[in-house]
Amino acid sequence: MLIVVSIILLILVMKLSESIVIKYGLQNYFVSIPFIGSVLMFIISAFFNDPLTFPLELERIMVTAFLFSIGMQMAPVLNRKYISRLVALIIICALLITLLNVLSYLFSGTDTWVFSSIMFAFNIELVSTFVSEDDLTRVSYWCSIQMLLVFFITPIFLLLSRQFYSKDNLQDRYIGKKEKLHIPFTKESAYLLAITAMIVAAFKYDLFPHIPFVYDFVLGMFIGLCNGLLLLKKDMHLYKKKTEQYQKLGTISLYGFIILNIYRSVMIDHTMFSLSILYLIVIKTVIIAILSILIVHLCFKKWTFAEKMVAAVAGWTFMLNAPVVCMHGMRTVVNRYGPSPYVLLVVPPVILWLVNYVHLWLNLNLLQ
Repeated sequence: MLIVVSIILLILVMKLSESIVIKYGLQNYFVSIPFIGSVLMFIISAFFNDPLTFPLELERIMVTAFLFSIGMQMAPVLNRKYISRLVALIIICALLITLLNVLSYLFSGTDTWVFSSIMFAFNIELVSTFVSEDDLTRVSYWCSIQMLLVFFITPIFLLLSRQFYSKDNLQDRYIGKKEKLHIPFTKESAYLLAITAMIVAAFKYDLFPHIPFVYDFVLGMFIGLCNGLLLLKKDMHLYKKKTEQYQKLGTISLYGFIILNIYRSVMIDHTMFSLSILYLIVIKTVIIAILSILIVHLCFKKWTFAEKMVAAVAGWTFMLNAPVVCMHGMRTVVNRYGPSPYVLLVVPPVILWLVNYVHLWLNLNLLQ
């Protein structure tokens, strides 16, 4: 019953957010539907004595459904260009992780961990292997603060990036259509919800053997990819039709997942808050923003305007431990300027899985 009420509330919040974004043209300023939805959720919760509670299983189903749709979309772009960008991003991530660890040694004091790679694409399973339980609680708290900071200043980052990259290739700019959410009541939607619910239930009750960094949403993306490859081989027209249906539901699932994540981060206990650590996080956020914009500008001159925008926001958010905000930022750009599949679809597998092994290996070796 709680899941049904939560879904209804989320749909109402997203539809109201959609109306606000369209009416005031907020997409021109990179203010998205989930951005407004998160603000509305805070306002709604203010009318209750206790914070609203949402089942964690709903979040898992939403992110699994979204990544299933991403897997479907990846099928036609699995070629040399995709693989080369995947490898390049993994190498860049490895170098950045190493650099962050080295930079942390240049700072003295008890808060040097803010500049280390512990907060990079934060993964509690990974971090728990090399920090104590007390430190894990502290790092988790500040990762939530970092995520909130990055999420709410993403429109500012994108506005600055647009101003910077428009000098490079103005002719490649594309103004997207006003985004409208459609809830597809189709057999594809029923299939997607059923399979994601079964995957989440199987992981919840430990029906699968534990494999490091393999989660329900990772399996969802893999199944979506296999499904897409089979459909693509069978019938291109059928693939496009089904992918469009899955993508609509995947987008709604992503937005709901973002709103619930941001809301949950705001509602946590803030007794560990410290202005001194916040100052360090703000400084790091600004430095990484500048580096992300410049690296894309210097290394990817032949990319289109939209690709540069997607890559810049992905690099900035990913480096600042916020995978959910990374997907939000990239999606906001795609809605505004059109598709960039070789950038947009490279990031999810790197965030979800590959970089975790690189991160763990580097940390364990650097600690030794």
